[in-house]
Amino acid sequence: MTGIIEVVFDDSRLNDTGWTFDPVIHFSCNFSEGDISEDIPGPIRYPFLCRALRQLVDPEEMQQYTAKTAKKLDTILTHAAAGGPVRVWSSNRPDEVCGFYWLMEHLSRLKENCGPVSMIQLPKDAFDKDGTLLGTWGMVYSSQLPDYLPLERPVSPQFMKFCADHWKNLKQENAPLRAVINGCLVSVPETLYDSFIQQEIRRVGDTSKKIEILCNVLVRYQLGIGDQWIAGRMERLMEG
Repeated sequence: MTGIIEVVFDDSRLNDTGWTFDPVIHFSCNFSEGDISEDIPGPIRYPFLCRALRQLVDPEEMQQYTAKTAKKLDTILTHAAAGGPVRVWSSNRPDEVCGFYWLMEHLSRLKENCGPVSMIQLPKDAFDKDGTLLGTWGMVYSSQLPDYLPLERPVSPQFMKFCADHWKNLKQENAPLRAVINGCLVSVPETLYDSFIQQEIRRVGDTSKKIEILCNVLVRYQLGIGDQWIAGRMERLMEG
C-alpha cells in the first residue's frame, strides 16, 4: 500500500457518506468504556460491545471482529514500518482520544523504523452549516474534511512515547470508564456521569420519559460519551 493511510475512531458519518480520502481505516472500539486489558480488542472486548449495543454475543462474529481489528492494525503497522505516512483524525471525545493513545502505543513499538505520523485535531469551536457544535469527526461531512487539512501537525517521537506510556498505565488501571478532564485522559468510576442524569430526571420530573431525559443529558452537557452507556446508567439509577 502506498501513500498516506488515514485513521479514524468514529465512523458514524462514514456509514452514510463515505470518506473523502483513501485508503482509510476506521476502528469502532469504544475504548473509553469497559475493559481495555487486551492488547488488541477481542474475546474480552467484544462481549462488552454487545452488551452496550444490547446484542447477543455470537462466537462466530466475535472471531470475525477480532480478526478484522487485528488485520486493520497490522495494515497500519506494516505500512508505517515500511516508512509510509499515517494520519490520525482525532477530537476531544474520550473514545477518539483513547483510540489515538492506543494506536500510538502500538506504533511506538516500531521505534526508529516508524514512518511519519501526523494528526488532525477537531477544533473545539467547529460548527456545521446549521450551527450545530461538532464534537466528533463522525459529525463532519466528508466533503468538508479537506477544509481541516491545514490543521495537520506531526506527532513527535516524544509525544508518541508519552501517549504510549499513558495508555499502558490506563490499561493497568483498567477502570470502568476513561474521560477527558481538564484536557487529560484519566481513569474514572462508572458513576462519573450519574449527577448529570439525576439532574435531568429531576428537571423532567417523569421517569417514564426516558428518551427525553437521555436526549437532554447528551445535548445539554456534551459529555462525549455514548448514548448506550448513559441509557444503562439511567436505568440503574431509576431502578435504585
